[in-house]
Amino acid sequence: GLQAYGIFKELVCYYAISELVAFVETGKIKSTAVLLEKLPAAGKLQQWVNAGGQLIPAGELDKLLKQVRTGKAKNWTAVHHFYKKQAVLYPIQKLQHALAALQTVHGINLKKNNTAWKQLLQQSVYTREWMVKGIYESRAKDYSNPFRKMVYENRKEMDQVIGSLEHNSFINQENEDLGAYKKAVQNMIKTFKL
Repeated sequence: GLQAYGIFKELVCYYAISELVAFVETGKIKSTAVLLEKLPAAGKLQQWVNAGGQLIPAGELDKLLKQVRTGKAKNWTAVHHFYKKQAVLYPIQKLQHALAALQTVHGINLKKNNTAWKQLLQQSVYTREWMVKGIYESRAKDYSNPFRKMVYENRKEMDQVIGSLEHNSFINQENEDLGAYKKAVQNMIKTFKL
C-alpha cells in the first residue's frame, strides 16, 4: 500500500520532469526566462481517450463529437483535420498533463517554483536508474529461472536460443536512453545555472 503510493509519487515526478527535459531539448531553450515564458500552465488533470490509436484529451474529443452532431464538422476531411491538429498538439498537451499531475500529487507548480528544478531533475535521474535496474533484474530472473533453464542443455544453448543477457537489445537500448537522459539533465542544470 504505502510503498506502492511512494513509487507512484516518484513516477509522477519523473513523468513531469522527463517531459520538461524533452520540452527544453526539442525547443532548444537556453534560458530560464524563455522557459518560463514558453512553459504552459499546468491546468487541470484531464482524462485521455484512445481514439483509434491516438491519445486525445477527452474534452477535445467531446468538442469534435459535438461539432459532428451539430453539423459543424460535415465530413471525413474535418475529422481528419481534427486528428492532424491533435497530433501536432500532443507533445504540449502531454507536458500540460504531466505538469498538472505533478501539481496534483506533489503540490509543485513548476512554472512558479523554479527553485525546485535542480532537485527534481536529479531525482528524475535516480528514478530512471531505478527503472533500468528493475528491467535488468527482471530479465536476469528469466535467465536464472530453473523452469526456463530446464528446457536447455546448458547456458550456452540457452544464450543461442534466446540471446545472452549482456546482448539483450531492449536492456542495451534502455541503458543508452538512460545515458542520453543523464546527459540532457546535466546540460539543463549547466545551461540554466541551477
